[in-house]
Amino acid sequence: MPARPPAYCLVGRGPARLGSLYLGNGCVAMERDEGGGMRHQSFLHGALVLMVSIVLVKILGALFKIPLAWILTTVGSSYFGFAYSIYAPLFSLATAGFPIAISRLVSENYVRGRFRDIRQIHRSSVRIFLVLGIASCSIMILAARPYVNYVESGNPQNFLPAIYALAPAAFFTSMMAIYRGYYEGLRNMYPTAISEVIEALCEVVFGLSAAYLIIQKGMNEYAASGTVFGARVASEQYAKLATLPYAAAGAVFSVTLAGFCAFLFLFLYHKRNGDGITARMLRYSPRPAPARVLTSRLIRTAIPIALGSLAVNLSTLVDSTFLKMRIADIMQTHPQVVLNMYRNDLTQEIIHLKLVPS
Repeated sequence: MPARPPAYCLVGRGPARLGSLYLGNGCVAMERDEGGGMRHQSFLHGALVLMVSIVLVKILGALFKIPLAWILTTVGSSYFGFAYSIYAPLFSLATAGFPIAISRLVSENYVRGRFRDIRQIHRSSVRIFLVLGIASCSIMILAARPYVNYVESGNPQNFLPAIYALAPAAFFTSMMAIYRGYYEGLRNMYPTAISEVIEALCEVVFGLSAAYLIIQKGMNEYAASGTVFGARVASEQYAKLATLPYAAAGAVFSVTLAGFCAFLFLFLYHKRNGDGITARMLRYSPRPAPARVLTSRLIRTAIPIALGSLAVNLSTLVDSTFLKMRIADIMQTHPQVVLNMYRNDLTQEIIHLKLVPS
């Protein structure tokens, strides 16, 4: 038997404090952080870290969206927004319920000194989110064309590049949620905060660059040969319109790339720094609960929160779907009514093509 660290007995069966080891029979062994354990942040410290990251993310978000709207114009922004309207419900599943459930269960088991359960929760969440991420990505790819053909009657193929470019982001978002919820449960907010800033920064750099360069490439090709990405167009305005689906796809692909970069940071952070649970802490931890029990608790905790968020996003998607369908119907029967309403905001080419951004 290995020697146990100095211990004291709690009165009754109250939960152990953070930084302590539960030894059974109500006894708790105190372990110092210099032994390699994680140095936990106070509530105010963690809240301050997250607040600073949120401010930075909001600033970077404004630096991304405002110039992007100018680069893509109204039509290109409609392609970008359309892809996001499909992505939002899937995104809410990965970010609303499960990270909170992981954080809650990890924190609860840490306080009780059940460090082996914490590791088991991490392993179970990896399996759940792998399935969830792959399923979300597959749904976006497989449902994109039928949905676009159902909703858009004008040029449905123009909306597909952005949707396909955004689909992998659903996978990386799911994988990020594992580590963010895990470290938040361990009261370490730095991985979440840093990964969010990395994500927002990558969107600004890659998104704006991709949108601008794709438009420039298309216009240069038109100036040289009268074609845009191999397709012949009639005028410079038509050439600009022809570049917008691909520019929107390039901009939205930055979300996928940003998700990959943020996930890579979290993965490497976990590999290098671990979770602060030492071998000594695991040695004195009680036997872990069965994986199926922890997985069941994780799912039961996450589902109510996830369904609430999903309902909000699905209602938005349903509203936008019916709105697009009504606009499409009006454009088939009374196009001049809509075109006259927005004549001052649309170019002559858009009016001629009857392409009203949705």
